[in-house]
Amino acid sequence: MAQAATVPLTQNVLRDGLILPRTPDPAAMVIFGASGDLTARKLMPALYNLALNRYLPSGFSVIGVADTALTEDEFRAHMEQAVQKYSRSQPVDRAVWQSLAEGISYVRMPFDDAAGYGRLAAELDRLDRERGTNGNRVFYLATAPQFFSVIIDRLGAAGIAKAGEGWKRVVIEKPFGNDLKSAQALNQAIHAVFAEQQIYRIDHYLGKETVQNVLVFRFANGIFEPIWNRRYVDHVQITVAEDIGIERRGKYYENSGALRDIFQNHLMQLLSIAAMEAPPNFDADSVRDEKVKVLKSIHPIDVANDVVRGQYGPGWVGGQQVPGYRQEVNVSPASTTETFVAVRLKIDNWRWADTPFYLRTGKRLPSRASEIAIQFKNPPHLPFAKTAVQELTPNVLVMRIQPHEGASLKIAAKIPGPVMRLRTVNMDFFYGSSFMVESPDAYERLVLDCMLGDATLFAREDEWSEPGAWSTGSRQVGHRNRRPRSPITPRNLGAARGGRADRAGRPALAAAMTKDHTELSARTFVDVHDIQEELDQVRWGLHADGEGSEAAQHAAAEARASVCNLIAVVSDEPELGEVISVLDRLSVTNPSRTLILLAQHTREADKLEAEVSAQERTESGHRVSTERVILHAHGEPARHLASLATPLLIPDLPVILWWPGRPQFDNPLFDDLCELADRLVVDTDEGFDDSDLARLLEVARRNKAQASIGDLNWARLIAWRHVAAQFFDMPGMLARLGHIHGVSIFHGSDGQTAQARLLGGWIRSRMARVGIDVPLEFRPEDSLEHGVHRFLIYTGGDEGPARFSMSRLRGGRLSTQIRLGEQELAERTVRLESRATEELLGIELTLPGHDVLFEEALAAALR
Repeated sequence: MAQAATVPLTQNVLRDGLILPRTPDPAAMVIFGASGDLTARKLMPALYNLALNRYLPSGFSVIGVADTALTEDEFRAHMEQAVQKYSRSQPVDRAVWQSLAEGISYVRMPFDDAAGYGRLAAELDRLDRERGTNGNRVFYLATAPQFFSVIIDRLGAAGIAKAGEGWKRVVIEKPFGNDLKSAQALNQAIHAVFAEQQIYRIDHYLGKETVQNVLVFRFANGIFEPIWNRRYVDHVQITVAEDIGIERRGKYYENSGALRDIFQNHLMQLLSIAAMEAPPNFDADSVRDEKVKVLKSIHPIDVANDVVRGQYGPGWVGGQQVPGYRQEVNVSPASTTETFVAVRLKIDNWRWADTPFYLRTGKRLPSRASEIAIQFKNPPHLPFAKTAVQELTPNVLVMRIQPHEGASLKIAAKIPGPVMRLRTVNMDFFYGSSFMVESPDAYERLVLDCMLGDATLFAREDEWSEPGAWSTGSRQVGHRNRRPRSPITPRNLGAARGGRADRAGRPALAAAMTKDHTELSARTFVDVHDIQEELDQVRWGLHADGEGSEAAQHAAAEARASVCNLIAVVSDEPELGEVISVLDRLSVTNPSRTLILLAQHTREADKLEAEVSAQERTESGHRVSTERVILHAHGEPARHLASLATPLLIPDLPVILWWPGRPQFDNPLFDDLCELADRLVVDTDEGFDDSDLARLLEVARRNKAQASIGDLNWARLIAWRHVAAQFFDMPGMLARLGHIHGVSIFHGSDGQTAQARLLGGWIRSRMARVGIDVPLEFRPEDSLEHGVHRFLIYTGGDEGPARFSMSRLRGGRLSTQIRLGEQELAERTVRLESRATEELLGIELTLPGHDVLFEEALAAALR
């Protein structure tokens, strides 16, 4: 191949436009306590899901350390069973698991065994040689707290944690000490071996999407921050409630109680996030500086008046008899350990002075809930009659961490009727119905952040051991060996769990929302005004068969929340059934008002036939609905489908135009519909040749101020682009990116070349940004099936030639390999999602604005 120009690069230009995070450096994770519950339930499933989604680097390895009698094969089998049982992604992909398992090994040793650390060091050296981990280490302490100092000390004595080649980081689970003194002692022991920037004190609550969203809710919405202070807020309630008992954790809970188990970490972290000032930026130290300011501003607590401690007693839950805390296994019959604690505290700063914060947590409470509730002050004067406001309650903003993740704002509204009566209603946001995606487990985010060196979501030393930080609460409230302390109040379980006040704060399931799947309407119309009227009735639940209670109709109306208007253009009757099937599946994740347009240019008289229908489903615990209109147009109406569609669109929602098959570029209907749309979605894999690609590029350039272009075929290439970018994230590989001198793409010989052209155009356009012209070689092969099969990047550099290759395997997997000269590095297998059409459409619906990378790749592919 012709030699391309070489350019020294300072950043990986192939990462442009990829929303996936930067890939960590190859590393070895050493898990102490690898035979324990945390590794099986959380860590290994998290690592598997990171591998499944292509977040882990090539050569990533895991060493399990424990004193359990297991062979290496038995440990791998145990981890595989854990992934099969606890992974959120099911079924487990065998090829991805096998690729991850090849890097899993096991070292059996007691945690204080000096000789064992010698064996561990030898295993780490082997991984550096054979898997290219380059001295990068994550030491994860998934053990009981009494082993923390022992393990840290032995790592230091063995020289395993010393600075040198690669980075070294340690992850420490809670509880971090029993009190202020022990937390400071533990910090001292850790700092004898690790610097503060190497220490990652984990609180999995900070890895939850909904906790991170509290920061976004506060600082990305201009309407809340001006009233987020003592002038407008009456009080703040922060709750972490569990409906289960201690679940056979008697030994642990006797030493921790609710104070150390939840209060000192989860509750105090939520408090700091809810009360902190806006940081100048969102790097780790800026965020943690503001959190620490809150913790240091907590007013000394009056234990006698501001603290309530309690224990759950025996009783009945869910029709089953359950023991009280003192009857649990490994719990003293005279235990004074609290399973419930409520604390009132205040923050001494200008924003929050004299505003009470109520923090509470406990076991065996009426329901499981973690939430932050901001209750605002009442208006200074209500100009309504006293009888009109009897049912009125204060405005409350509730941010739900789990379950029912989302937010709710209580506001006052007038009850319909001739009399002025006010009632509190809810404005709700639900993660489930808004995004329709499953949130990753908190450990996935936190493990990845640790490997990337991002400590934003981890606690810093002064959040744990400085006087005035979390120790203010724990030191003054909870040390059970000191006086004074608040008394323990036992509470028996039974029918009286939670009265009306408890239930009033939780949404009831309306009668209209109990059916799993309901066909609301399926009627045929001949006039666009009739269609519009029926759609309005369906949308707001006011049609004749929707009778019921006011609450039921209100709930039904709330369920009809669409995320967009979706127009699909169908060329003939046989295609209609397939398109309807795709859109029905799409509606599960993207509820929308859907218009399916079928123009039939026949000699029949002018005619418009329309079918209006709506479906409701329960997804992620919430009701969602899709309204669908199928328009059959004959004669003159067929030439003016855009004018028919316009009045049927929901105002203020984006309009997505999906054109299955090859668009009719020369049909005036194409231009008319593009003028309506915010985004045009096509699939260049549907028989597009070079002339079609050129026409699409012309449309993209012409419509810069109108519809953006989305291509399902481009979405299929996300994995290929991400893995190619990962090659050059590896240590020492960025320099080779500037020495690319050729790319070969092998694809099927069925004449469908658009996918190969887009992939080649992508890498050529990215490298052109830095002045490198990459020669492309397209190689069709009769033995290959449809689409791209192999992608090879040839590069050089001062250290000699290199080749990066990706190959598509059967079963939806991608095999990657690196050759440096004659040396073959470790091969890796990742998932290559075989996405259905509705999944690809769902991706396109979430993409904002013009995709400049796609347009540049399209232009480069045609050069």
